Amino acid sequence: ADITVALHYSWECLRRLHQASRAGRKVFVQSVLVPSLAPDELLEAAVNVAPEVYAVEPQLFSSHFQPGGAAGLATLQCGFAVAFPVSRPLATLSPPFLVLDGLESPKSLGQVLHAAAGLGVESVVASPSTWAKLDGRAARSSLGSVYRLGFHRAEVAEALQGLRAAGVRAYVLEGSGTGVPVSAHEPLGDRNWALVVGGEDGGVSAGVRALSEARVRVPQRGGEALSPPAAAAICLYELGRRMDP
Repeated sequence: ADITVALHYSWECLRRLHQASRAGRKVFVQSVLVPSLAPDELLEAAVNVAPEVYAVEPQLFSSHFQPGGAAGLATLQCGFAVAFPVSRPLATLSPPFLVLDGLESPKSLGQVLHAAAGLGVESVVASPSTWAKLDGRAARSSLGSVYRLGFHRAEVAEALQGLRAAGVRAYVLEGSGTGVPVSAHEPLGDRNWALVVGGEDGGVSAGVRALSEARVRVPQRGGEALSPPAAAAICLYELGRRMDP
């Protein structure tokens, strides 16, 4: 499906969702479940993003609704039912793009999306297998940054063909030494680029790799290969270093 309805959680995610909503992002929240002794500012955020807010005693929330059942106000969370992400037409999204080809770890997904949001990338193309993992865990790992992003669900090869037709240059992140050292996208100021990141084990698929204009890597001085989130963050920074705001 092109819309995912799921349970997201944590006050940080709800706060970031509220900020994204005020900035014009359309994120549809059905209801929020909160501990009754939550701070007023957080309760206000819940009321502002959802038509229905339910409060339960902190002990009940901790024992039945909080992962791990940890007690105490310092560790209390909230939960909210949200229709997110929603796939938007590719033509409505603006470059630069982050293209995710089979990255399926919610933790890694969240970290990559957090980096993208912080480095000026607001458009994400997700393969079907990646799309299925864009859940509450990924949102929490992103510290709520996912709500600032626009998403398009598609077979990556098909999406890359569309991006190429629109003049977007695709860079594939390679985990081995086959790519060239990553550097700033040119010409100066241009935003028409996309970084393609593959899964933790298989990397970018051969068919997708064949459609890319360039293969890049992060030069290392030794040690094991960087994780996909770390390598992607470096590449996003380098590629966008000279683009206009």
